[in-house]
Amino acid sequence: MKNSQLKVLLLISTFIGYLEWGTDQSSFIVQSEWEVLKKLPEDPLSLLHPFILLPVAGQLLLLFDIIKKNKGKKLSVIAIVLMSLLYLMILFIGLLDMNFKKILSALPFFILSFVIIRSKNTKTSTDT
Repeated sequence: MKNSQLKVLLLISTFIGYLEWGTDQSSFIVQSEWEVLKKLPEDPLSLLHPFILLPVAGQLLLLFDIIKKNKGKKLSVIAIVLMSLLYLMILFIGLLDMNFKKILSALPFFILSFVIIRSKNTKTSTDT
C-alpha cells in the first residue's frame, strides 16, 4: 500500500476515536469536532483547548501532507505527534476503565501511525 494511502487511512482513523463521559454521554471524535466547528463563529476561544487545538492542527497538517507534491516524513511525524496527545489519553482512560470501545477506537490510529513512521521516506515516483 502506498504511503499516501496509509496517510488517508490515518486521517480517517482520527475521526473514529470514541469518547465517553458522565452518565450516558458519548460521541465519536468526528461528532465532537463538528460541534466545536459549528460553535466556532460564536465562541472562537472554544478551539483553544489543547485536546482540541493540537489534534485538529495535526489533522490539517496531515491533510496538507497528503495533497502536497513533495512527499516527506517530517510533516507526517509532526502531525502524528500532535494527534497522539488525544489518542494517548483515550487509550490510557480506556485501559484504566477497561473500556474496550475506547481501546479499540484508538488502535487503528496507533497501528497506522506505526506503519507510516516505520515506512521508508518515499521521495520516489511510486508515492505520487
